Amino acid sequence: MTHGFPQVPSPLFTSESPFAIENRGGLEHQEIGGLVNALKAGVQGLSDFHLLIFLHRMHVFSKVKFLDFILWFKNILFLLFFYLTIYF
Repeated sequence: MTHGFPQVPSPLFTSESPFAIENRGGLEHQEIGGLVNALKAGVQGLSDFHLLIFLHRMHVFSKVKFLDFILWFKNILFLLFFYLTIYF
């Protein structure tokens, strides 16, 4: 029986500056400032699961628009990965 972890992981969310995990009283707080910093980082900054959940909970997008955004973002990451593996 194996441990189930991949030999070569390829995570979908790869933000280098992680967004606060959740609102934890006294420990971490999800704030608009963190969102602004992530947006300044561009596509890489949006690659954070907790940031995407924060956007969803703010009701910035309708459910349909949010799913469209997630699919668009996934396609951008795929194309970027494809480009890097072909040309580098």
